[in-house]
Amino acid sequence: TSFPLGLSYLNTMVAVPYCYLQKGKLQKADKEYSELLSRRLNTDIKEKVAYYLALIKFYNKQVDSSRTAFSKLMIDFPKGYFVNDALEIMKIIDEGKDAPVVLYDYSNALFFETQHKPDSQMAKLDQVAINESKVLADLALYKLYQLTMSQADTLRSIEYIDQLTEKFPESYYVPYGLKQKADMYNVDEKKADEAIEIYRHLLETFPDYPFISEIRTILRTNSEKEGSA
Repeated sequence: TSFPLGLSYLNTMVAVPYCYLQKGKLQKADKEYSELLSRRLNTDIKEKVAYYLALIKFYNKQVDSSRTAFSKLMIDFPKGYFVNDALEIMKIIDEGKDAPVVLYDYSNALFFETQHKPDSQMAKLDQVAINESKVLADLALYKLYQLTMSQADTLRSIEYIDQLTEKFPESYYVPYGLKQKADMYNVDEKKADEAIEIYRHLLETFPDYPFISEIRTILRTNSEKEGSA
């Protein structure tokens, strides 16, 4: 209200509904974001507003409308910052469409993440992971290991990685979990050999994953250390 001109004003206007979103006030956030569409916005801000309006629909369990909104975002902003996020949620919706309870639990988990409520987020992810349908279970385990890693709970993180690799060996997320497990083992002298075994397995089995060059560097460094020793 004090400085109604310039980019800082626009950024502040966009931040206000996001604050409502973090407080869990979906209706208020939706209203504030929608009102922004009547203003002259640059492309980046338009995309951000479109993304969060679509996300609010997902949080409100308006699944079909949410998917349509994410699809429109990808058409309107094909090189945008939120395209990958939109694509990921669309895939989640497509995978979970025949298991609405699971999809709603995952939606709630994502909403709790936005509100910075890790305990509630973890509880919903656990529900998805143990659901007998197994829909989105591998993704839930992947998210759980990431969440426990962010809390520096490496023991639980490894437990979730092991569950992921044992129950869903073909999952897209398995190599990322194994890479994280190897990284944790690599800094422990007692488990360094296990780390090398995992790295070699990843190198041979998943040569196209983005972390392969990093693994080659780690193995080469370890080999040089052994040679000098």
